[in-house]
Amino acid sequence: MVIEENFIYLILGILIGIFSTTLLFVYLNQKRAYEIAQKVREILEEKDKNLEYIKDEKEKLQEELKEISDQFQKERIEKAKLIEKLNRENEAFERMKAEFQNLSNEILEREKERFEREGIKNMDLLIRPLQEEIKNFYYKIEEESKERFSLTKEIEKLRELNYKLSKEADNLTKALKGESQTQGAWGEMILQRILEESGLKEGREYKTQVSLEAQNRRYRPDVIVKLPKNRAVIIDSKVSLKAYEIYFNAEDEKEKQKALKEHMSSIYIHLKELSQKRYENLLENSLDFVLMFIPIEGAFTAALAEDKDLLLKAQKQNIMIVSPSTLLSTLRVIENMWRHEYQNQNAKEIAKKAGDLYDKFVGFLQSLQNIGSSLQKASLNYEEAIKKLYDGKGSLIKRAMELKDMPGVAAKKEIPQKLLEDIKKDF
Repeated sequence: MVIEENFIYLILGILIGIFSTTLLFVYLNQKRAYEIAQKVREILEEKDKNLEYIKDEKEKLQEELKEISDQFQKERIEKAKLIEKLNRENEAFERMKAEFQNLSNEILEREKERFEREGIKNMDLLIRPLQEEIKNFYYKIEEESKERFSLTKEIEKLRELNYKLSKEADNLTKALKGESQTQGAWGEMILQRILEESGLKEGREYKTQVSLEAQNRRYRPDVIVKLPKNRAVIIDSKVSLKAYEIYFNAEDEKEKQKALKEHMSSIYIHLKELSQKRYENLLENSLDFVLMFIPIEGAFTAALAEDKDLLLKAQKQNIMIVSPSTLLSTLRVIENMWRHEYQNQNAKEIAKKAGDLYDKFVGFLQSLQNIGSSLQKASLNYEEAIKKLYDGKGSLIKRAMELKDMPGVAAKKEIPQKLLEDIKKDF
């Protein structure tokens, strides 16, 4: 009984041990399972996060892929356009090269022919005017020399003319009846005759009956004689000779002396009146004296014989008294001044034309030089263009060939081999 009871206790102890062990195992397994479940949940959560990240990255990569695809499509289109443009440029270059070569040859040939054809002609046209001007200049110098050599004859002719004028004046004096108006007209006639004989041209070197106005008064000097350098001198011929006519015709000595005094008084009065008019101030560039013309040589000589200081007195009043002979001599001097002035003007004009001709000739040479420089520059530009087309790693031909060899490039034309050989030959 005791053995059975012990056996029962043993069995119960074993069962209790097994049960306890089982409970402990179950407990331990549940804890492990819980830890595993917790770990699985963490792994799943991490997986979900990774999946979300991968999904986002996938979307980004898809967008980038789309952008790259679009960019590739654009570049492919742009590449096609560049290839087409390059083909057009190659065609244009071929045309341009041919046209430029033809144009260069044509210009060189044409300019060469034109220069050879017209060079001598143009030089002749340039030099001929200068030759003509020089010829005319020498002709005028010869004429001037002849005039100088004939000065003696001119003086002789002048003396004869003075004598003739004096004789005419004396004869006309006898015919005068004393009317002042008639005397004035006759004096103007003698003055006109002397002007014509002087060699001066009316309207060019002198003017008659000119109307001048100053200080609200009008003046009419008989003659204005122009001088070189824009100067002028006035001639007055209105002196009265009525007393001299009486003096000339008088037979009684007392009557002669009385008439001579009246003649001198008439001259003094006219000097005063003429001085008060101040003709020399009416013209801007007038000489500072006026020529008072006594148309009868005898009247002038008689006045000088009576008053030896007459010319000095007149000079103090800015007046120079002249007779037909002295006026003619004065006008001849003025005419000679004008002749020299015209010769100087001609010489200046010839010098100016020679200078202009030289400048034109220099311009012609410069134009030729510019043409040569332009042709040389065009040749250098052509060589430079050929170098860019053919020479170096980045040459246009090499780049064009590389584009042509790229995948997908379908060029319709080939660069002619002869063109490449010609370019290489020129280079």
